[in-house]
Amino acid sequence: MSSTITVSRRAAAFRSGGITYLALFENTFESNVSPRTPRESCVAFGTARQVNAWILQAMSSCVSGCLRGRGGSLTPMGYLRSWRAALAMPQDLTDRDVILSPGPEAQRAVELLSQRGNTEVAAQSQSGLDLRLRLHADAAILADIYGGSADHHSHGPWRILRPVGLGEPRPDLAHTAVPRQAANTALPTVYSTPLKHPHDGEPIHAFQRRGEDALVLVGEWEVKVYLLAVCAHEAELADEGAGLAIATGMFQGKGIRTQPLPADATLTYRLKGICASYVDPFLAAVAASGALSDDRKTLALPAQSVWDADDEQKRQFAILKAQARVRLPAVAADHDHPAFALASAA
Repeated sequence: MSSTITVSRRAAAFRSGGITYLALFENTFESNVSPRTPRESCVAFGTARQVNAWILQAMSSCVSGCLRGRGGSLTPMGYLRSWRAALAMPQDLTDRDVILSPGPEAQRAVELLSQRGNTEVAAQSQSGLDLRLRLHADAAILADIYGGSADHHSHGPWRILRPVGLGEPRPDLAHTAVPRQAANTALPTVYSTPLKHPHDGEPIHAFQRRGEDALVLVGEWEVKVYLLAVCAHEAELADEGAGLAIATGMFQGKGIRTQPLPADATLTYRLKGICASYVDPFLAAVAASGALSDDRKTLALPAQSVWDADDEQKRQFAILKAQARVRLPAVAADHDHPAFALASAA
């Protein structure tokens, strides 16, 4: 599998309208591209909340192995510490023109400019011309577009910021990312199962992703990726430090806190379209544990059958975990039991 290899990181900053804006620059190359020449680009821009949220999403790539260092795997907290060091001594991000060509980014800028009463510049863009902004004066608009929010995703800040013209160190603009537990942080409940990945023995858990109508069976690393890339990212965008509390609670605490999957939960394995070389040994081992549909396309069984299964049956359940959907016995609040204790200090 290809990975992005991160080589070095640095930060830059400036103040505008009483707010400190930050830009993160990262030097990377792709493991499957030759020659392996590192290139630096702007990976994040915005307020502290916005760049922290980006770091949390990038930390999820450390968990999955998509982001690595020259020497191999990176720990999520090690990656966070490297950005903390960069943010503790940012360089001066000098003012410059930012040119937006007609498109979604310019359209969003026009909307924001019009809301601020700057109809002259907005009219310029509507005429089909490039929109010319200034980095410092229009920082709030650019942070909305390239830093993202809970309402919309960001565009890549490498489109507008290149790693050139960075000035002297600005210790007065240093940013310290401090975890802070928020009162309204909601996390999905994670349920343990007796299943383990058949190759590496990683625990398999059940939890419900937002927008899905049932729980899924996934490896523990997938739970961590979701908690970082979705839950922590959104929490940080809403409240500075809240997402960092999720991350530090997960990796510096006692890990993911689980509760056993209720024995009367129902697992349904959807077998339609699955290769017979997988389905046949699966049904040979576990069909007697549940109710197989007449067309042999679904197998429904109580979670108790999984808890009581022998080693081979558990192996078969684990092999086809991606085909399983889990329903709890009664309607329960998905956020009653946090996945881990949230951290309130670094």
